Amino acid sequence: MVHAVNSFLEIHRGQSGGLLLFTQHVNGPLGVYEIANEAVRSLSMLPGKDIRIYSGERPKALTDSISSAGWEVEKAQTQRDFINPRGDTFQVLVATSAFGMGIDKPTIRKVIHYLAPQSPEAYYQEVGRAGRDGEPAEALLLFSDEAAQLTDSLLSPETDIDEARRQHKAVKWGVPVGDFFTTFFFHANRFTGVEEETANAVRALEAIKHKVDAGLSIVLPYTSSRKDMSWNSEAHLEYALVRLIHLGVVLDYTKNFNARTLEVTLEPGWLSVRSDFDAYRERHVASMDTYVRRYETRRAGALLQPIEAAKTFNAVEEAALRAIVQYLYSQIERRRRTSTREMLEIAREGVGDPAKARQLLLFYLQASEKFTHALEQVAREETASMGWAKLAQSATSPVEVDELRGAATRVLESYPTHPALLFLSAITRRTPSAAELDRSKEEFQAAMKTLAETDADAAADAAEMALELCRGFDTTLVRQLSALYGAWSLSFFGPRFALERVGEDVGARLGIFKDMVANAQRGLPTLFT
Repeated sequence: MVHAVNSFLEIHRGQSGGLLLFTQHVNGPLGVYEIANEAVRSLSMLPGKDIRIYSGERPKALTDSISSAGWEVEKAQTQRDFINPRGDTFQVLVATSAFGMGIDKPTIRKVIHYLAPQSPEAYYQEVGRAGRDGEPAEALLLFSDEAAQLTDSLLSPETDIDEARRQHKAVKWGVPVGDFFTTFFFHANRFTGVEEETANAVRALEAIKHKVDAGLSIVLPYTSSRKDMSWNSEAHLEYALVRLIHLGVVLDYTKNFNARTLEVTLEPGWLSVRSDFDAYRERHVASMDTYVRRYETRRAGALLQPIEAAKTFNAVEEAALRAIVQYLYSQIERRRRTSTREMLEIAREGVGDPAKARQLLLFYLQASEKFTHALEQVAREETASMGWAKLAQSATSPVEVDELRGAATRVLESYPTHPALLFLSAITRRTPSAAELDRSKEEFQAAMKTLAETDADAAADAAEMALELCRGFDTTLVRQLSALYGAWSLSFFGPRFALERVGEDVGARLGIFKDMVANAQRGLPTLFT
């Protein structure tokens, strides 16, 4: 980092060109204050004159030297000075992503990421602040990946959020883990688990009902300490109210920052059925079903059953809130980890092949006229549908295969566990690197696992179709996926039927034999009976 800043200053010192150095942390060794101090110490820069910092909240290191109100004034002045076109102010700004939204400095010549962003969209947006005057500009991503296997496990589509949070928490502080394991901290703090979020929402609803029954205005106080993890902490209470808006309980709320309260307005329809149990239950079922249909054409199905089976008002409320939290986790939480996983793949490719990383980023971000809309339709179909195979068959050139891969990856972000999208993303990586092979195997296995939960034969049929399509895309990839399929077939069908299913496919048969040998060595002779 120090070398990159120094080389920038050697070229641009005294000019209007600026350098933006992004980090995701406000405090600690990866925070804006410490990073700026490292540059000050190493390059004899003058704080305030040569380099400044910007973050949404005041760094803890400045608590004794500037008030919260003073920090707001200083931030505004920092923005004005940085975009000053005269070139007579500081040139290097260390900032969180809070800087730059709506700020336009055309002559930013370099953007450095001290930590990799958590999504391709965030990275593209932040590097896009450089070179807006049309002149050459440079982007540098500093990337560390020490605990690669642990990071892959955290972001795998097969790992649920509770297990991912457990794995993250189990690693001791200070152990080198790499960028994406480090920044998973933010994700883990945001998504605390279905049970905890359900409990918080139930507590919020209880507080609302208490005030309604007492004839009081619905004004809920909140605590603003970031360390407070109680149900009425600022973030948890707002999340709970949003859940209640989705369920048609709350109409809106107003936040009073000075009083630290949330004033809640309720849905008249919810109030009108509070004394009629059947109508109350039906309203919650209908609200949940309506919410799911905003995103999918299918009925909410299994998510509605606990609500429909509830026998008391409280049971209806808890079942409905758990259902909506579960759905949000299956969509939003998974979606964000999928996006982060794609950014990780781009960063890994960039270490050895920056041009390929750039291509992956652009394919991910660009909509495909041929594939994007069709893939979105596939995502709304039943998971066992084979319509996705026709799309793969229509990719008749290497350029179209790459285009399909980018479009599948992008749509997969919105439907992160959809088997068809997982299969398509897995089989369309041409000339894959070792990291890309691992990602394809991960997606292929996740697709089979999801389908096999309801029908193992359908999973096998889909996997065999995917392998047949993959043979036309990349021979190295199909060998790896065939071996994976063979091992999976063994676990579901046994050795005899597994061999029949995979036919003459050498890679798949080899996968079966390897697993048979491994099981034999573990002392499991019953597998061969």
